[in-house]
Amino acid sequence: MSVTSYMTPKKKAQTLLTLTLLITTTTAGFLLVDSAAADPIARFPDVPTITVNQDGSVTPPTELIRRSGNIYILTGDINETQLIIERSNIVLDGNGHALSLMSGVSNPGVFIYYYPLGVTNVVIKNLTVFTPLYTAISLTNCTNCQITGVTSGSYVAIAGDNNTVTQSIVAVYVKYESENNCIFRNNITDLALFSGSNFIYENNILLDINHPPYLGNYHNFWQNGLLGMVGNYWAVYSTIYPNASEREHTGVADDPYVLDAQNTDFHPLMLPVNIETGYISSPSTPFPAPESSGEPLFPTAYTAAILAVAVCAVVVCVGLAVYSRKRRV
Repeated sequence: MSVTSYMTPKKKAQTLLTLTLLITTTTAGFLLVDSAAADPIARFPDVPTITVNQDGSVTPPTELIRRSGNIYILTGDINETQLIIERSNIVLDGNGHALSLMSGVSNPGVFIYYYPLGVTNVVIKNLTVFTPLYTAISLTNCTNCQITGVTSGSYVAIAGDNNTVTQSIVAVYVKYESENNCIFRNNITDLALFSGSNFIYENNILLDINHPPYLGNYHNFWQNGLLGMVGNYWAVYSTIYPNASEREHTGVADDPYVLDAQNTDFHPLMLPVNIETGYISSPSTPFPAPESSGEPLFPTAYTAAILAVAVCAVVVCVGLAVYSRKRRV
């Protein structure tokens, strides 16, 4: 005779609920642990890759990358292939070419990472990256790396300290516990800051009134240095502050742009910045507004796991309520 045959209906229901919740939460836990695994390469779908290895070699060998010491130069466009950089102290010069990776939805086009040591002092420049959504370039456990002259409708995602994004047309996503990163002289199509103590200045921030930057509960700096006098050009500034005027021919507005209780651009610019020279545009200068990807910023694995738990719990609870009602009848 089975153990459950000695249980009352109430005990059986309680046991069923406990087992169901245990199974669903354990399954969700595996999903979350896998997403946060120590080696994030494991969670990317299989796509072809070209890797600049820690020893400087390139695998598989390809004519699309020419090496000159610690400088790696693209000789053509890279299609449907992810570029992984594990070596520190190098320059990857896109040389005006493009990397396109449209088949792997969650894969960054360029992935800068080496486990467990991390990567430092890598420069990515003169490159266009096409990805369907989320991340164009991922800096993971990186320090003192620079992204410059990059164009993409997707995100440069930063996990690490003392990195720089400049002279690029991109969206920017600074991850948790990432500090002292410098985001300056860019055309920014989207912005999400999940950490504080970063510097954002001399950018053209091209978000509309219904799509503000995500700032979390973190304090960041919106000028060039702690005592800097130059902030950012905001596409929505004149709408929010229609009566603002220029401060003594400096190009800086006299009304600070209050983003939230912890973040204020004290020196917002009246006109767009030339991201190559740093000069403020004249009113007659046409200003390009690159299109954003328009896709969700964050991956869905976490949301899916949490929803799985919630849905299963609701189903079990409804079932128990119906069961108990029938028992009473």
